[in-house]
Amino acid sequence: MIFFCGVGGNAIAFARKTGAHVIAIDIDMTQLHFAARNAITYGVGFSIDFICNDSISILKGAHLVDLGNVPRPLTDMIFLSPPWGGPSYRSADSFDLCTAFVGGQNFIQLLALALQMTPNVAFFLPRNTDLRPLLAMSLCTGIATGDDAVVNFEVEKNYVNGKFKAITIYFGKLAKFL
Repeated sequence: MIFFCGVGGNAIAFARKTGAHVIAIDIDMTQLHFAARNAITYGVGFSIDFICNDSISILKGAHLVDLGNVPRPLTDMIFLSPPWGGPSYRSADSFDLCTAFVGGQNFIQLLALALQMTPNVAFFLPRNTDLRPLLAMSLCTGIATGDDAVVNFEVEKNYVNGKFKAITIYFGKLAKFL
């Protein structure tokens, strides 16, 4: 499941590389129109369901889904690629996960909502992201649950043509594959 899918680049890549069925969500119907056309162009139109809806509303409402007595994730994995707030993030010394908002939620809250749906989350962020709030969240999660466990994650640097462009943070089983 991909939230904030835009014109579908990540959804198409997942469908092509894994052969898995992908659910891609965005609130902008124009973006989804282009995403569907792109998916057809790349031969994976049949593998992706594009849904026009508010990603935040879906994440917030996911815990309301009745799973009966069977504890299981609502999806195998989530890829989060929220808007970073325009090009100004590039000139900032650091990108703060606590002050970056989308749909009334800061990025830490967004991640917490995703982790309620599944432990397997990939979070695509600017290269200058300050990871300290994420470390604090990881430690506090274990403390809040009275558990010694923390939310483990791994950070991958993403390069395009040899230039450092972004980071992807992996949680759950996704972190174990790196």
